[in-house]
Amino acid sequence: MDDDERAQPAETKVNPAGLSFALRTHVLYALQRILLHAGRDDETLAAMSPALGAATLRVADVANAAGMAEVGSVARGVSALAEHWLNGGAVRADALRVHLDALGVLARRDDEAKVGWQVVSGLEALRAALGVSE
Repeated sequence: MDDDERAQPAETKVNPAGLSFALRTHVLYALQRILLHAGRDDETLAAMSPALGAATLRVADVANAAGMAEVGSVARGVSALAEHWLNGGAVRADALRVHLDALGVLARRDDEAKVGWQVVSGLEALRAALGVSE
């Protein structure tokens, strides 16, 4: 074996299951940090909505890649609520809290059952009733 052969890196194999696990772990860790704020009072929660919206938008993209579409959908909803408020819409800390609670419930689930999409559709209806565009 000459020096050129030894210098070549070994072929890297991607393990899809390992990648999915890593992405899910990242999402769950990020959600834990976000959900620490769910118990705050309404005024503080409303003031934090821009930061929570940005954090949940980042989680949404990774959640979808991790096969956690329900979590991604609700996370995008939190971001949409925050953007709505930044654009002059009414601040509803209760709506934000319901979305954060839903993220907590969905993050604890191990299956992709129908109930998750029932939660998602209910939250979409809530945002529509508040005039939040996505």
